[in-house]
Amino acid sequence: MRLFPLRHSGASLLIVLLLSACSSLDGDPTPMGDDDAPLVDGDQDGHPVPEDCNDTNPTINPDAAERCNGIDDDCDGIVDEADAVDPVTWYADADGDGYGNGGETALACSAPAGFVSRSSDCDDADPLVSPDAPEACGDGIDNNCDGTGAGCGIEGDMTLADAAAAFHGIGEGSRAGWSVAGVGDVNGDGRGDLLIGSPYDDSGALRGGAAYLVYGGDALSGDIGLEAAPARFLGEASYDFAGYSVAAAGDINQDGLQDLLIGSPYHDHVGEDGSSFSGAGATYLIYGGPLSGDRPLSTADAIVVGTCAGCVAGQAVAGAGDVNGDGYDDILVGAWGYDREDDPETGTDEGAVDAGAAFLFYGPLSGSLGLEEADAVIIGDLEGGGLGASVAAAGDVNQDGFGDLLVGAPDYNGRGAAFLYYGPISDVRTAQDADARLMGDEEGAQAGYAVSSAGDLNDDGRDDVIVTAPYDPGGTLEAGAVFVFFGPVVGEIALDRANLTLQGEGVSDHAGYSVSPGGDLNGDGVADLVIGSQGDSKAIGVPARNVYAVFGPASGVMSLSNADVILTSDDASLSLGHAVSLAQDVNGDGQVDLLCGVPDRNDDSSFPGAAYLLLGAEGI
Repeated sequence: MRLFPLRHSGASLLIVLLLSACSSLDGDPTPMGDDDAPLVDGDQDGHPVPEDCNDTNPTINPDAAERCNGIDDDCDGIVDEADAVDPVTWYADADGDGYGNGGETALACSAPAGFVSRSSDCDDADPLVSPDAPEACGDGIDNNCDGTGAGCGIEGDMTLADAAAAFHGIGEGSRAGWSVAGVGDVNGDGRGDLLIGSPYDDSGALRGGAAYLVYGGDALSGDIGLEAAPARFLGEASYDFAGYSVAAAGDINQDGLQDLLIGSPYHDHVGEDGSSFSGAGATYLIYGGPLSGDRPLSTADAIVVGTCAGCVAGQAVAGAGDVNGDGYDDILVGAWGYDREDDPETGTDEGAVDAGAAFLFYGPLSGSLGLEEADAVIIGDLEGGGLGASVAAAGDVNQDGFGDLLVGAPDYNGRGAAFLYYGPISDVRTAQDADARLMGDEEGAQAGYAVSSAGDLNDDGRDDVIVTAPYDPGGTLEAGAVFVFFGPVVGEIALDRANLTLQGEGVSDHAGYSVSPGGDLNGDGVADLVIGSQGDSKAIGVPARNVYAVFGPASGVMSLSNADVILTSDDASLSLGHAVSLAQDVNGDGQVDLLCGVPDRNDDSSFPGAAYLLLGAEGI
């Protein structure tokens, strides 16, 4: 085939133009050639493939901003790079608990090593402190970063593991926690203080006994040996069993500080004339102040000594409030072993062995005083009645401005009873003279085993009273029961007419073995009750529920299984309900706290005993 070159003419130029136009009919602006392919911009974003890495999404192209979305928005082959326009702030987590605190940050789409997304750690040096951590009670640390270090609160089902602090006795068989008391502010630091009786303590003399004063404060947490207590009060002689009872005395000398009472019921007294009274008992009054070190009870500010053999005066002691209205608080000493004598004035035989008595001393007091020097005496009228086995300030039940008294006689008439006396009182009174006689109605119930003010449990402006009967059937054999009478109370009343009856949970629970004066445990402005139950069910290995709190107001009949708080022991063999006491604001948070004595605590196989502090909290 011969090829003839085209001549440069108008016709040839026309052919060239026509061919060029035909090659553009497919829409490809690029001239076709053997190595060329058409460029496509399917999403019309101005970027054809292949420079557009996703030609179906107009927001993805080389000019797009890279974002933290798991997509290569700018088509540079890298997903979510450091120059993303919406990076996340990450926080260094120094303690590895999943929370940082904002001290060091990084901006990135994904977390750099050692960084987390949460910044609310209030202590990034402690892995046990974070918003997810449980709040530990009483350690003074804001464990869960909620702005408070409370973590306590006395509510619902609890165990001794919930206690903020445990105070352990020292010495074999010392039985610390046999008695306990919240005694108010003794040293003037604004915190409530604690008094723990250890009647078998050998520190001063063999079984001379002791009582330990623990000052309130933030540092009360964990296991604390009572050897660290700021002050210890030691019994005078062997087998005095000082600390068998302890109590808040009130402010006897009106110096603005709270005072202490310590009972030593088996103290032997020797009179100035050489007469000896075995088991007469003694009660020691110690005025508040910066008390410290070991202090023999012989140096107490006032000592009330028994002047009758076997009186066991001081087995029960109580601050009585201001009974005579002179502005000074008074004290009440029980002596259930007191023998009523014949009446020489009438010539009648009124003698009664172990009728019992309670002795009222007006404050202020000083020096050594015999029981016969009391300003008022309440004497039992039945042999073996044991009046004075329990004593308490009743508050102002009849709202006349004077303190009232409550005295228990658990063996009275085989059933037990409690006697209420309205202040002021003086001279000699008998069980028959009581303004109210609260009588047990079950044989062997031991009504009056423990007595106490209930505070104003029904919120009517009048104080109420508590009488326990730990051997009452209470719905089942020896379950025990607690009876509350709303003030005012007058005349003879059977316990089954109480305004509130709390029955023990089960057989031989002995609810009411101990009881605490009423206080506002849950912070709602109404008094609450704390009750100890020395349950025998622990003997068969069943964890007995031993301490209960019932929040006021309350009335009617209820089982303690429905109590607002049920505190159990971590060891079924322990007598957790042996002694209980509310304590006024030990840690300075404005709330009422709870102290429980466990005298048979046996961690080292020698029964040193212990007392446990549980802290209240606002808003429970």
